[in-house]
Amino acid sequence: MGNDLKKIKYQGKTLVINPDAENIGYANALVEGVTNAKGALDNLVGRVNAIEAGDSGIRNARFVNFQLPTWKNNVKILCIGNSLTIFPLFELANLLNGIGNITENDLVLRDIHSAGRTMAEWLQKLKNNSNDNQCWKWRIDGGAWKAGYDSVALSSLVEGTEWDIIMLQDFPTSTAGNYAAFRDTLYEMVTELRSRCPNKKVCIAWSLIYPQANPNTSRQTYMGVWQNVAEATRQMVADSGIDIIVPMGTAYANAVNTATFNGANTAWLLRDGTHPGMGVSAFIGSCVFYESLIAPMLKKSFMDVATLYPMYQYYQSPTYPQAEFNVTQQNLPLIQAVVLSALKDMYHVNYDIDPIQTS
Repeated sequence: MGNDLKKIKYQGKTLVINPDAENIGYANALVEGVTNAKGALDNLVGRVNAIEAGDSGIRNARFVNFQLPTWKNNVKILCIGNSLTIFPLFELANLLNGIGNITENDLVLRDIHSAGRTMAEWLQKLKNNSNDNQCWKWRIDGGAWKAGYDSVALSSLVEGTEWDIIMLQDFPTSTAGNYAAFRDTLYEMVTELRSRCPNKKVCIAWSLIYPQANPNTSRQTYMGVWQNVAEATRQMVADSGIDIIVPMGTAYANAVNTATFNGANTAWLLRDGTHPGMGVSAFIGSCVFYESLIAPMLKKSFMDVATLYPMYQYYQSPTYPQAEFNVTQQNLPLIQAVVLSALKDMYHVNYDIDPIQTS
């Protein structure tokens, strides 16, 4: 059939037709000097090679990320991480209750947790179908949202639900602040998740984690760690295809640079140097998570919270009690402001929300 297309009878003669890119016209005023298809292709290849050979840090995306299905009126989310994910979510039940009229038909949320576990370690647990974890589950009990946990094999969990979103994070901040350190692991993890999840268009989200700090940590050191993590996240977005970011770290950086939640006075809002305190601190993390991943589908904003509840009672007393205090009607507008600013611009800290006065 191919030969027939190339040979055409015309006025008793056989004409041989050979497509030639140099003779196929191309019109695009934006590409100077290109007049045929071959020139257009050569120009494209040359520009891609120039980018990949340069120092811009930009590479071809290693996979395509699918967008949030905002047309849905429910959402199924799986988080895979360590305490830097679960602790900021300890106030999520209070937030869901405070917004109101959200049911288990609207939201399915699981968080696979293990203390200090890295993404590379989770990848191996996924491949081995390990149940070495805590599987946190949010559910309605007695008319109110609550959280509790059991244990479940990770691969079975991934394969058993058509998840809309799977959120990842890495640890420690020395790794999370260096994209090259987790780039290949992320690619393999996403490939593995996509092959196992029944929803082949599952959105892969990423948590921009917060710095760890204690009362002796300087503001300069804290902000330096945040900057590294934010920059690694920016590079990841340009390269990996992931563009659904939960900017918890930026929201915390906004908060500790306010006069009211000043990190120098609140142990950087960390109860033990690593984990957000209950009350305001965990509520900030819960608000960022909710507004990034849940609100777009349920069409209910964290700004609509109508009722405030006492802080979540964690079983262990805080090392730094100054990091834990209740959400109130007085500080709620400031919480909303630092979260909204992070959602608007995850790569810059807003120092103008409630400025710290310096003499």
